[in-house]
Amino acid sequence: MRAAIEARAAAEDTTTSEVIRQALRRFLEVA
Repeated sequence: MRAAIEARAAAEDTTTSEVIRQALRRFLEVA
């Protein structure tokens, strides 16, 4: 999972922490 997050961060040219923050936000919206 971490590799996927890092690959996505590299693809979107954003920091890994920013990707994690966005994922957490989506998770909290769904929950």
